[in-house]
Amino acid sequence: MLENIAEIPIHGTLTRTPSLLGGNAPVEQLINILNEIKNKWPIKAIIFDIDSPGGEPFSSKELAVVIRKIKKPTIANIKSYATSGAYWIASSCDKIVADELSAVGSIGVLDIRPDLSDFLQKFGIKIDLISSGRFKGQGFPFQKQEKEEEKIIKEQVQLIYDNFYKSVEEKRKFNKAMLSDIKEGKIFYGKEALEAGLIDKIGDRETCIEIAKQLGNLRKPKIIDYSYKLRPGLLRLLFR
Repeated sequence: MLENIAEIPIHGTLTRTPSLLGGNAPVEQLINILNEIKNKWPIKAIIFDIDSPGGEPFSSKELAVVIRKIKKPTIANIKSYATSGAYWIASSCDKIVADELSAVGSIGVLDIRPDLSDFLQKFGIKIDLISSGRFKGQGFPFQKQEKEEEKIIKEQVQLIYDNFYKSVEEKRKFNKAMLSDIKEGKIFYGKEALEAGLIDKIGDRETCIEIAKQLGNLRKPKIIDYSYKLRPGLLRLLFR
């Protein structure tokens, strides 16, 4: 009987689509891979090799939702880090394994709006903005942020955060004594992440394989590496 474990990398910044040269984690392609293998009967479990700082909120949520619906054991293998949206994805797995030096957590949302108005003023540059509505220029970096705009952005950030935290809380049992730090977006390393309830075990790839074997009741599974499907277009043609 065939017993396979799929290994899928999630490396780099989470984006909707791939970049030409790679270096990101293209969620659209990752979802296509999952849709391709989720009903393949030889695939008995899936290990996600995660090394990502997070990325786009919608992309993070979309992939997390797809993973939660998979009816096979799923294990997150955190390498250097799984923070922000990447932890959202890891938390959707049945089990999370990380190294003692893995950076984990950073549950939260960050919105960056550069203000270049003073810089331009020093050079005597003035930019006039004409828009069809008072919210159309939201985020425009060449003018001061109005209080109303700041209020709207804070509400949007809070909406994303509420979605993020609720999803993670449904899957993880956090240490209540460390809950304040978790909610405030702290990054935890290894054993502290284990103590906080962010991960299930300190270990490596072999640890993940053993967990997959236990959850899937497997004896001698073959590991199927799906990284070739995520190579940038040119490299995929050369090395397929």
